[in-house]
Amino acid sequence: MSSANINFEDWNFPRCYPLYHFRLDELDLEVRKIARLFYILFLILVCFFFVNFVTSFVLAVFAVRIFGVFYSFLNMIIGTIIGVTCFHGNYKALASKSNSSCQKYLFFQSFLCLLATIIVVGPPFSSFHGFWAIVAASDSSIAPFWITMCLIQSFLLLAYIGLGWYAVILANKYRQGFATINLGTFSPLKV
Repeated sequence: MSSANINFEDWNFPRCYPLYHFRLDELDLEVRKIARLFYILFLILVCFFFVNFVTSFVLAVFAVRIFGVFYSFLNMIIGTIIGVTCFHGNYKALASKSNSSCQKYLFFQSFLCLLATIIVVGPPFSSFHGFWAIVAASDSSIAPFWITMCLIQSFLLLAYIGLGWYAVILANKYRQGFATINLGTFSPLKV
């Protein structure tokens, strides 16, 4: 199916409160795999932020880290909005074969992968619980829970990083098929 046949004004996603148009069966087969990857990335990101919020809430209940609940709640809201924007932007750019939009959202996805890498391997900050948070977790009164949640969050982000870079590579290869750049007429010195 061509992008001309896709009605982006038919909002059907998410089902509980439709804000975007998203239907995989409307896409060509080669784009469907890439769009599905971006959807999976969105789901992984939502799961990460939900697990992060639950972890921060339990830590606050047991008076281990009280300040983390507010930050993780804000991160969950902001992260979900950023995730759905990146997911839908890539979906729409690939479906409509828009080179400039595709470049913009692939850059955005790459940035999110780099940010996830920092969260996983970097020192703990805000309410995030990467691998380094295990050191702080091992000294707490609820160490088994906190360590388990640190590992779950870290592995969710590792999956996000791996699948995210794979999706960027696939989408970039696909984008190069419809990108038409004519450098013969471009000269930065001409006014």
